[in-house]
Amino acid sequence: VAVGVSSSDLAQYGLDEASRTEVKLSVYADANPTKYNNQLNPFYDSTKPTGKYTDFSVTYRLGKEVDNRVYVMFEDRDVVYTIPRETFSWLEMRPYQFCNHMLFGEYLSKLSALTISTPEDSWTFSLKNTDSNDREELEVTCGSVSVNGKNFRTFYANLMNIFPSGEATMPEGNPQADLEIRYLRSDGTEEVVRFFKIDARNYAAETGGNVFLSVRVTELEKVLNDIQKLLKGQQILS
Repeated sequence: VAVGVSSSDLAQYGLDEASRTEVKLSVYADANPTKYNNQLNPFYDSTKPTGKYTDFSVTYRLGKEVDNRVYVMFEDRDVVYTIPRETFSWLEMRPYQFCNHMLFGEYLSKLSALTISTPEDSWTFSLKNTDSNDREELEVTCGSVSVNGKNFRTFYANLMNIFPSGEATMPEGNPQADLEIRYLRSDGTEEVVRFFKIDARNYAAETGGNVFLSVRVTELEKVLNDIQKLLKGQQILS
């Protein structure tokens, strides 16, 4: 639409009072400093090997909407574009809608144990997998009980595919978690997800950073029921 735009021109596009929208991403670092016609690669991070996550952010300034198109500036450059409104429909999404899976996930090959606890019971599944590609049969034990590795993989896949149903408010006071899932990595680090029942149908899930998302009671009831099936050697269904 316009190039060489100055600050005095922004009002006509609704960009003078528009809020800046910053998008922060975690993406895989790339080993190539340039790509695509020798242009600087924004995903290049010389301090990290390829395949490791690196932080990347971009900033948009959104202005008036005309005929289902929005005036946009990128990184405060002096160029104004018009972009179809639906391109920015994700700005109206709530944070939980960006979650494809549960609040935390890790490759089984990187875990040494998984502990699931309620106020009444606790189960620690010790995991052994010597193949870094996660292809060998997984050795799993829970106390003195040997658990079928393939069956446990299905159980874990179901656990990772619990989908948040919305946002939630943490119960008042300092309540005890009704369910806790603790992921212990082989390097000694761990992550914990805690669940607090907020009504007959929903739990509030707490992750690092005090993020609270709603998870249906039926999802976690299945987890607890499947633990009993694992210990009895019964098949877990996906």
